Amino acid sequence: ELTEAMLRHFADPSGGFFFTSDDHEALLHRLKAFSDEAIPSGNGVAARVLLRLGYLLGESRYLDAAERTVRAGWAPLEQYPQAHMTMLTALDELLHPPQIVILRGEASAIEAWRRELARLYAPRR
Repeated sequence: ELTEAMLRHFADPSGGFFFTSDDHEALLHRLKAFSDEAIPSGNGVAARVLLRLGYLLGESRYLDAAERTVRAGWAPLEQYPQAHMTMLTALDELLHPPQIVILRGEASAIEAWRRELARLYAPRR
């Protein structure tokens, strides 16, 4: 529900997300920041959440919204990459989708497989 509310009320059709919702009082300018400050960029966090949900749920709308967000923030990201670590992480996750392993079966067998997969953990795969 939170992801759907984010898409419905904060998304910019041209990509990225505004800091305020569409039902907020009228503003002269709706901020849409991509750079990290003292906290990670809201757009970077949104892109990463959308990517994870998109990959796990097989929801192409989420993957498309994440890609639009990365594309919308491309110019400042390219100019000042050091100020956009969260967006760069989202870009990396977009370009290198995770391998998803689904374990099904008896609990004892699943636990053995889980341990083996944890031993083989490779974050770049």
